[in-house]
Amino acid sequence: MSYGTTLELDASGDVTITELNTLGMVTGVEKVKQDLRVLLKTVKGEHPENPDFGVDWLRIKQSGMKERVIKAELTRALKLYPWLKSVDEITIGSLDENRTLSISVKVTLTSGEQVTAEVQA
Repeated sequence: MSYGTTLELDASGDVTITELNTLGMVTGVEKVKQDLRVLLKTVKGEHPENPDFGVDWLRIKQSGMKERVIKAELTRALKLYPWLKSVDEITIGSLDENRTLSISVKVTLTSGEQVTAEVQA
């Protein structure tokens, strides 16, 4: 199934440049993984054309980082993804010394493919 094509981002979110000095592109399942990482790292309300896009990190923080609130909010955000059939598993690590949370999500796409994406948020 085609999930489109987009610019490839590196781990810090910057656009990649290939050896031929062209912009890197990403397609297929790798694009889906990148899309999910972008979705999970975006603060809800940050996208001016789609204010529901992203995760409501303020709500999560105000909950005292309760796992059930985190999972519910991540699930809500993931359901915005157009090729998502189901959210199968969400694994949340503990906050590190930089107050960064490691998150792993396993989803099933409308094509039936299972994809796992990991992000530090």
